[in-house]
Amino acid sequence: MSEVFAPSGQVSSVWNAVKNSSMPFRILGWVLIIGLCAKYGISYLKASQDWSALVDRLVIISGFFIILFGSIYREISRIRKEKYANIQVDVHQISHKIRDLSSFLSVYKSTSKVRDEYENRIDLLFTQEIEYILDRFSKIFSMLTGTQCRASIKQVCQEDDDLYVFALARDSVSASISRPKDVERQLEKIDRLADNDDFQIIFDDENKARWFFENNLPRLKSYRNTSFPISENENSERYFSFLDLINPTRGWPLPYASTIVWPIKQSPRFDSIMAPDLGCIAFLSIDSPHRNVFNYQFDTMLGASVADSLFHVLYEYNQISDDSNGATQ
Repeated sequence: MSEVFAPSGQVSSVWNAVKNSSMPFRILGWVLIIGLCAKYGISYLKASQDWSALVDRLVIISGFFIILFGSIYREISRIRKEKYANIQVDVHQISHKIRDLSSFLSVYKSTSKVRDEYENRIDLLFTQEIEYILDRFSKIFSMLTGTQCRASIKQVCQEDDDLYVFALARDSVSASISRPKDVERQLEKIDRLADNDDFQIIFDDENKARWFFENNLPRLKSYRNTSFPISENENSERYFSFLDLINPTRGWPLPYASTIVWPIKQSPRFDSIMAPDLGCIAFLSIDSPHRNVFNYQFDTMLGASVADSLFHVLYEYNQISDDSNGATQ
């Protein structure tokens, strides 16, 4: 191939200029590289004298662009994986805080002096500590997705024969916005568990679902959620019409379009050790206002590890709350 058809020097210059830059500059570099390659590819094809030579050059150009786009995809994947290395400090801080909170609750239950000191502010302290954990959790996923993610814990409670969920805690940013509404929804018992697919699918053992993962909620035609401002039937007609093929989030009423929900539960085990079946007591959730931002392979396991770690902390706190309520009755 003559020098006229070889843009390798220019491509190399562009890549060397942007490879250590921020993501927007790297994207610009990739666009320039594709443009350069397309320009020289067209010149290369035009130089062919007959159909046989044209086909040969077309095959060469096609193979080159396959390699080029494969390299870009690999680079994007590598950048995403690099982000997982950058969240280790926050993951450690979450584990650190859960350990300290678990130790405190154990001492609180077993030591009357500590109980007397903290009894009047145990709820406030617990909420603050959980909020710190959710702040870190939200920060992790905001870093991974490049979007502003919200984190929350929804607790399961029973009223008569029905199960309901309520917001036990949120990250500090969303808590400052949603706290009054959360209190109202809890008092009015608005959020019935069976009426929310993201909770019901996990809670129902027959589904054998480890978590609820959806990267594009507006596309679900029968998604049930008690946060919808109108009835389920109206949702189906209004929010999932033909126009949604053009604009998938048209008229979508929820502040999030992607979400992952994990159960905070203790399932029975009978292999190396025996663990009691204490059931699902709460849900850990993360959501984003944008679609297709979560990675099923990595993000689900990351959140599941935090949800499992939170089980005994919440279980201990619920026991303390039950004992306190029983003593005041």
